[in-house]
Amino acid sequence: MKKVLIFIFATSVALFGEIILEAKGWGKSQLDARDSAIASLSGIIISKVDSKFEKTETTTNEIIEKRVNYKLAVTSKTILKGITYIDYGKDRGNYVSKAIFSREALQDTVQYLYELIQSAKPRSMSREDLKRQLEYVAYLRPLLNYYNNKSIRDKIGNFAENREVEFLKHLNQAQVQFHIVPEDAIISIGKDQYSNFESIFLNGGKYRFVIKRKGYYPESGQIAVSNGEKTIKNFSLIKESVSGKVLLIKTDDPDYKEYFAEALKMYDISIGNSDNEIVITTSEDFVMDLDGLKFYNYTVEAKIYKDGKFIKSKRAKMKNKTKSIIKQKKSNIAKALVRAIFSGGDTEDFF
Repeated sequence: MKKVLIFIFATSVALFGEIILEAKGWGKSQLDARDSAIASLSGIIISKVDSKFEKTETTTNEIIEKRVNYKLAVTSKTILKGITYIDYGKDRGNYVSKAIFSREALQDTVQYLYELIQSAKPRSMSREDLKRQLEYVAYLRPLLNYYNNKSIRDKIGNFAENREVEFLKHLNQAQVQFHIVPEDAIISIGKDQYSNFESIFLNGGKYRFVIKRKGYYPESGQIAVSNGEKTIKNFSLIKESVSGKVLLIKTDDPDYKEYFAEALKMYDISIGNSDNEIVITTSEDFVMDLDGLKFYNYTVEAKIYKDGKFIKSKRAKMKNKTKSIIKQKKSNIAKALVRAIFSGGDTEDFF
């Protein structure tokens, strides 16, 4: 009997190599039985996975503790490589199969997961993809415990740990995407540059950005982002115009002559004597008195005339606490009205 057992063990090793884990499964068909067996095998591995990660982020004024929980949802079929089966046929109305995870299968699976984690590019990944990478790391960890070679086990383990920190960092940050026309525009935030539709990960806060593309006027502004949230910003850059365009500015507010002249430069429109005019009018209308605090509707209207003929007009309106309005707001109003009038940058038809 002892010789028979030795023979069976030797035969198993010859067929499957060193067996690390094995599990049986039952089903209405042989394929169902195999699926059940590999699910049981995967369950043994998953049971060793701690899917809770805690990350402490230190900021200037406070310590923020964040816990990231995710469910290990990777199916065993897509992860476990080199699985072999023993099919036992039908038993009491159900098919039976055994899934065998050998040392060779372990090496194939670890190599597969290592390559997935190594090739990941967090800066261009969505939150869903980042979570999937964390699932791969979680699956890889318990498998390394079956490695006999400590140096390889430590090397891959340290690599996976570093990648996990990187994935978690991006997952906890604010995610920003710029959707820009034209598509090959470049976004600059600080010293870093990004491409259109790229996932940009930032710590929560306010950032200045500049969007550039040759042949188009640059766009700049400020964006406020919050950790753990995704923000999408849409922009359409304005094409640069051909030089030689002149407008005569008429306004009842001297400040606007300066601000509109500056805003029109973006369209290569200069100010001077011309039959083409832009006429700016302003008005402040009292709205209400709230506990002694007066509110006014402040309106600015810009009308465009070509050869003395009215073409179009745009109006900006805002509620203000006083009749006077600060110059910075006037500058912003002028830029907004000019952009609205010459939307798309197509000034050729007008001039």
